[in-house]
Amino acid sequence: MRRMNEAALRRAATLLVALGLLLPAFLTGCDDFTLYDTFYSTDDLDPDTGPLEITPTSVELQVDGNAVFTATGGAGGYAFSVVEPDGGTLNWTSDTAVYTAPAAPGDFTVRVTDAEGDTAQAAVLVIPRQAALTITPAVAAIRVG
Repeated sequence: MRRMNEAALRRAATLLVALGLLLPAFLTGCDDFTLYDTFYSTDDLDPDTGPLEITPTSVELQVDGNAVFTATGGAGGYAFSVVEPDGGTLNWTSDTAVYTAPAAPGDFTVRVTDAEGDTAQAAVLVIPRQAALTITPAVAAIRVG
């Protein structure tokens, strides 16, 4: 659950008291209480964090190539993972992960999960290593005429 900020809590409590749905604290003998938004509306809840996002949202790499992914928004406490078995490896710290593609081509998914269990995903297309272009013979003699 996300905690409402203090201003939103005061507005909500005032409204509930006005509607007769909540007794003022001095009548209940309670001097502290917390209200939670059970529908997780975005009004007044962590306005500066925004939704969980991962960037880039898609990459194309050669086998054994690397890409860097960054998580923003959400509740923090990020954990990165590769959805498919044998889909590559990840090393991460805080909000940044370095993905290393597997030795086999394919379509894979990098997922970030925040502390509240929300997820965001990025698509990874791993392609075969491109062969170097070689021209044979390296030197040729051409006759004119």
